[in-house]
Amino acid sequence: MLVIKVELWPHGRGGDHVRQLGQLVIANVGGTHELGTYQVCIGYPHEDPHFTLRQPTREGEVRGHKRLTASVWTLVAKALGAVELGGSDGE
Repeated sequence: MLVIKVELWPHGRGGDHVRQLGQLVIANVGGTHELGTYQVCIGYPHEDPHFTLRQPTREGEVRGHKRLTASVWTLVAKALGAVELGGSDGE
């Protein structure tokens, strides 16, 4: 499972100043050695650090990702596309 966190670091300071704004979770759910299938969830971080998301706000799936030749950033881009961000309501 990949967990991509979006954090706000005010004035470039880390530590107690960092605030997590959201998360993208990509979970391997099957496929073959060469082509992967992934479940994708996007949402807000859970208050308990042992969990990833509270209730996911959007979900999707990536099928046929070329695991052996495509970069992790290609998978992240496909995952963001799979959750259909930027709908007509402006969210």
